[in-house]
Amino acid sequence: MVRLALALLTGVLVGAPAPPAGVSVSVSSSGQDTAVYRVEVRNDAPDAAELVVRQSVPRGVAVTATNPEATVSDSEITWRVPLGGRQTRAMSATFQPDQAVIRDPPGVIAGGACVYGAQDDQSGPADCAATTWEASGPAAVSPPWWRHWLLPLAFAFLALGVLAVILRKRAGPAPSTPRPRRRPPRRGPPMWTVLALAVMLLVGGGAAVAAAAVPRLAAITGTSGTPEDGWIGPVTVGEVGDELRENAFAFTAYRVDCSGGRCAADVGVRNPSAAADRWYPAMQRMRAGADFVTVDEAATTAANGRDVFAAPLAPGEQRVARLWFTLPNRARADVLELRSGAFSNGVRVDI
Repeated sequence: MVRLALALLTGVLVGAPAPPAGVSVSVSSSGQDTAVYRVEVRNDAPDAAELVVRQSVPRGVAVTATNPEATVSDSEITWRVPLGGRQTRAMSATFQPDQAVIRDPPGVIAGGACVYGAQDDQSGPADCAATTWEASGPAAVSPPWWRHWLLPLAFAFLALGVLAVILRKRAGPAPSTPRPRRRPPRRGPPMWTVLALAVMLLVGGGAAVAAAAVPRLAAITGTSGTPEDGWIGPVTVGEVGDELRENAFAFTAYRVDCSGGRCAADVGVRNPSAAADRWYPAMQRMRAGADFVTVDEAATTAANGRDVFAAPLAPGEQRVARLWFTLPNRARADVLELRSGAFSNGVRVDI
C-alpha cells in the first residue's frame, strides 16, 4: 500500500528497474575544424544487456554524422545498444560548430553521455562521462575571490588612516623634539568632529560589506530571482556537459529532459576534497521563471533504486544520479542549481 500511495503521489513507479550493474561509459574528443566525440560502452557483467546511450548535443553545433546510425534530436543523440557480457562497443558523433554562437571561452564545446538500461525513462543512469573539445582560444580565467572584497577593505583602510592622522594631530609634536613656537599652537578639532567622521567612515565601510554579502545570502535563501553570487564566492555558471566547481563539490549535468511539467536531470557529483561531506536534497533546485522548485525526493529515490543523499560522499568519490523536479503550472525550466550546502556558492547550469 505504501508503494502504491507513493506511486500515485509522485507519478513514478516505486518499483522502477534499477540501473544495470557492471556497465560503464567513457567519452573522448578529437578533430580540428569539427568536433568528433567517441563514446565507448563497456559491459563487465557476464550477462548480455540491452542498453540505451544518450549523448547531449551542445548549443551552437550541428550534428553532421553518427556511427552507427542514431536517433538525433535538437538536444541529444540516442543509440540502442545490445551488448554481450564482457564486451565493449564504441560509437561516435561529429559536430560542426557555429562560430557565431559558441559561448565563452571561444571554441570550447562540452558534451556528456550516459548509459541506461532498456527502460531508461524509468531508471536513472548506470554511468555517465563528459569531455570538452577545444578549437582555439585560451580558457576563461575566473576572477579571484579577493576582488569581491577590495571595496570594503579600501573603506576600512581609509577610515583607519584618517583616524590615525587626526589623532596624531591632536597629540601634537613629540616631547623629545621641542620646537620654538612663534605663534600659539593650533588646537585640534573637537572630539565630536573626530567621532562623527569616524562613524561616517565606518558606516560607509559597513554598507560596502553589506552590499557584497547580501546578494550571496539572497541567492541561498531564494529571495533573488537571478542569483549571481553564493555565500562563499561567486556562483560558477556553465552548460550541460561542463564540470563546474564550487567550494566543496564538483558537479556535472549530463542530461536534462523536461516534459509534462516534470524534469529529470542526470547529474554527477564528485568530492575532490580530503574530507567526507554531505549532499542535501533541499539544496538542489530548478528555476522556472521567477519560481524555484526543489528535488522530488520520493521520485528521485525510486528512479535510482536508493536514497542518493543518505550517505556522505567520501573523499574522491563520484556519484551519478537522476534528480526529479515537478514544475509549477507546467512552466518551462531554464536553470538548474546544484550545491553542497546552504552556505556554499553552488553552480548554475543553463538549460
